[in-house]
Amino acid sequence: MNTRDDREIDTIVQTAKMQENNAIDQFTRKKRNVTMFWRFGAHGVDVVPVIAPEGQEYRTFDERTNREIRSRYGLIDVMAGPVEETIAELKTRR
Repeated sequence: MNTRDDREIDTIVQTAKMQENNAIDQFTRKKRNVTMFWRFGAHGVDVVPVIAPEGQEYRTFDERTNREIRSRYGLIDVMAGPVEETIAELKTRR
C-alpha cells in the first residue's frame, strides 16, 4: 500500500509484449508483458519495471518472486531526487 497521497503523484504506464531470450522458454512459458510505471511527484521520479503474465501486470508479487524476476531479467527500480522545477514551469519558458 502506498503511504503517499496518490493525488499528488502523476503516473505514466507503458506496456509492451516481451520476448524470451531462450527458444524453449519462448514456446513453453506463458506470454508476458513488461510494464513500466513512471511515477512523478514532489519526491522526484520512480521508474518501476514489472514483468508479469498477460493480465497480471498490476498484481503484487511476493519478495521471492520479485528477486527471481530481477535476477532472470536484470531489472532494477530507478529513483531520482526531488523535482527542482515542475513541467508547467518549464513549459512557460517556451
